[in-house]
Amino acid sequence: IGKTRLIEELHSSISKEKGFFASGKFDQYHKETPYFAFTQAFNNLVLQLLSEENDQVVAWKNALLKALDGRGQVLVNMAPDLEILLGPQEKLFDLGFKDNQERFIQTVIDFLSVLDSEERPLVFFIDDLQWADITSLELIHALLHSHLRNILIIGAFRDNEVDPTH
Repeated sequence: IGKTRLIEELHSSISKEKGFFASGKFDQYHKETPYFAFTQAFNNLVLQLLSEENDQVVAWKNALLKALDGRGQVLVNMAPDLEILLGPQEKLFDLGFKDNQERFIQTVIDFLSVLDSEERPLVFFIDDLQWADITSLELIHALLHSHLRNILIIGAFRDNEVDPTH
């Protein structure tokens, strides 16, 4: 009730402060697609970075390349427009499921650490968490327990879609 209006107000407020607002929504038909809502949110965030003044885009590129240290392809696989910002990225070796997931989570944290600033808040709104895949929930857990301090993650779910054992 009123969730959309609340998020619109927050988005407006963050935009006025020159902050970043990225949103994504899980989908009941893509429950098994890893990071489905985060893919939307990261694509949205990348477009915001690309829409800045040219000198700021160059600064973002340099800072991100340094922070990602050759792992940019991990995020380009999720947010293809990131390649416009970073340029072509090196192919990565497959490390196996668990190690690939750990590399992914650390790369996301390293990416977000570049944007982690008191001057420019970053808000992620993730909707319909009741349909989130386990890897997305693990990513949220990792972000909440990371060193990132100026990032707000807002999650919403439909309580009528979950049971007590969810």
